[in-house]
Amino acid sequence: TVGEEILLSATPGEDFIFRTWSSTNSASFSDFDKTDTSLTCPASDFTVTATFSSAVRNLKMESSEGGDVFPAAGEMVVGVDTLVNLVATPDLGYKFSHWECSSEKGTFENEKKAETNFTMPEEDCTVKAVFVKGEYKLTLAASAGGKVEGKEGVYAMGEKIFVKAIALEGYEFSRWQCEVAGVITSEEETFEISMPGEDIKVTAIFVLKTEAVPVTSQNTSDQNENSFPWGVLILVFLLSSVAIALVIIRDRYHLSYRYLIKKWFLKKDN
Repeated sequence: TVGEEILLSATPGEDFIFRTWSSTNSASFSDFDKTDTSLTCPASDFTVTATFSSAVRNLKMESSEGGDVFPAAGEMVVGVDTLVNLVATPDLGYKFSHWECSSEKGTFENEKKAETNFTMPEEDCTVKAVFVKGEYKLTLAASAGGKVEGKEGVYAMGEKIFVKAIALEGYEFSRWQCEVAGVITSEEETFEISMPGEDIKVTAIFVLKTEAVPVTSQNTSDQNENSFPWGVLILVFLLSSVAIALVIIRDRYHLSYRYLIKKWFLKKDN
């Protein structure tokens, strides 16, 4: 009867889901997108259709340069309205930016978080993790005896920064030193830093200048003039000893010096 309310129910088969109700001759549904609904009979014959579709869709996972995704990059079959746990892991020097989906119907719990949930839409789609180069802090310092010319700040990984070491009077530049082992290795005063994928502190090391001390030499005559007269001292000592011996012998044996000297020379000749 025209205007009569008719109750409808749609039951999807295995691996299928209900999509929508439709009709000819403008039959009016109370809810055309619900499995259980009702419609009002129009003023002419009409046909009512329940539309079903496969309950699974293809999901393709991708990532930009600079990181990996879970589930791993590739294609998989996912049920419609299924929650898919997503994890984005950036490489060293990169950071996660956001998630993208090729379908407007695909929804993320939070597209700005590296780990989030994704609700599979009613159509095939591609989900992509987007990574960007990270920005890291450069700090410049100098030891006593010098200063550094250069611009501290935040730089992207791989960005080039020129720095220059300037020694103060009495000092000279030695080397560059960095807290990150193996990153900064240079003994050049002007140096180009390639920003690594982490914060770094670069220090210019200065040392005191070393000056050669002049060595003065003395000639042989000067050395002889300044040296102590050991030979004279020895000769005086010997003569004194002989004189003392003569005095002792003379006094003891009541002899004359002439006799002793004559006796000593005769003994020497023999």
